[in-house]
Amino acid sequence: MSRSLKFANTLAKRFRDPVPEVVQIRHKWYGLKGRFDTGVEVVSLEVFIPWHFGVLKQEPPAVACKEPWMKTGAEWHNGRFMCWVITSEWCDVMNWKGKPIQHIIDEGVEWLCVNVSSLANRHYCAHLEGIEKWPEDWAYWDHYQAGLEQYEREKRAAKR
Repeated sequence: MSRSLKFANTLAKRFRDPVPEVVQIRHKWYGLKGRFDTGVEVVSLEVFIPWHFGVLKQEPPAVACKEPWMKTGAEWHNGRFMCWVITSEWCDVMNWKGKPIQHIIDEGVEWLCVNVSSLANRHYCAHLEGIEKWPEDWAYWDHYQAGLEQYEREKRAAKR
């Protein structure tokens, strides 16, 4: 079994019954679609995992939540796909030389589940509370290039 498929199957087990079937879009993606429990709400998710494991270590899976209460736009970290992690951060954590494959799979699945749950729960809370603007006290990375620069600054500061 390919390592990316193992990642997909491990993630699929975190979904609600029935566990979604992992579909292969050859040489592109492994996809799964199903109901996922965020701890607050059960949501419909679609996840697209890079077919090649070398790519998965550098690029996080794409996750879409199409619940009607999900807000869209950069401010809400949700467009076609959810912005649940900065790609550079994912690559730094998943792609270091010598990291055991099983750790990449286990940590990656856990990180995806925690971050996607957090973001979806914030959207659901905003829906219930009538919040129209991302609250200042909700932690987040800035948008686009500014977010990458913020991440790099914090990474450099942590090394000091």
